[in-house]
Amino acid sequence: MIGKILEVTGGAKVLADTLIGRFGEDKAPFALGVASLLFGFPIFFDAGLVVMMPIILSVAARFGGSPIKYALPAAGAFAVMHGFVPPHPGPVAAAEFLGANIGLLLVVGILVAIPTWYFGAYLFGLYAGKKFDIPLSKAFFNSDTIVDENKLPKFATVMGILVLPVLLICLDTGLHTLSVAGVIDGKTPLVEFLRMLGKTPVALLITLMVCLAVFAKDYGMAKLENCAAIRWHRFVAWYW
Repeated sequence: MIGKILEVTGGAKVLADTLIGRFGEDKAPFALGVASLLFGFPIFFDAGLVVMMPIILSVAARFGGSPIKYALPAAGAFAVMHGFVPPHPGPVAAAEFLGANIGLLLVVGILVAIPTWYFGAYLFGLYAGKKFDIPLSKAFFNSDTIVDENKLPKFATVMGILVLPVLLICLDTGLHTLSVAGVIDGKTPLVEFLRMLGKTPVALLITLMVCLAVFAKDYGMAKLENCAAIRWHRFVAWYW
């Protein structure tokens, strides 16, 4: 739903045009991968990929080519950060089991994660994107969408909407890490409430409501609600 709203309001176009201007069209997969590495530091693999997926599909629709070359660099970035770098559960548990210094593990984890991502996800994603040309499903994007060039949102607005769920999900990840480490009491009502806000479905629902509120002035709430409803119905039909 968030991805569809960004599409019809021109937010995806603004993001794609900004990527073209700063990195070039050929470097769009690299830009998505770097953004995912940064997003993947504080949030889990599944949550990060859910947040980034609408943007991956938007960029794929804007630039063309197989979605694989855009998806694999982003997915691989979240995977290596989740697998090698604290505060994710695996590295933290391994550090506790082996008695390793968490700070040293953080440095070593990043040194291992970045080249692993570059060779195993980014370069392989470019290769796989050329070898397997899979067209983007029409269930996600409607080619007849007309964007009003006079009402394009600012890049900062689009990025704010993307960063919001990341910040909310960080509440859950960070508080969980502090609770496991014994720094805070994870059973207090305030901590449980903040962690609830950081759960992926709740964080994305809050982001969707903020998205509707931000764009309602220029596009009208009825049009945005209709776009979200259409996307939901298409997703349910595709899923079943």
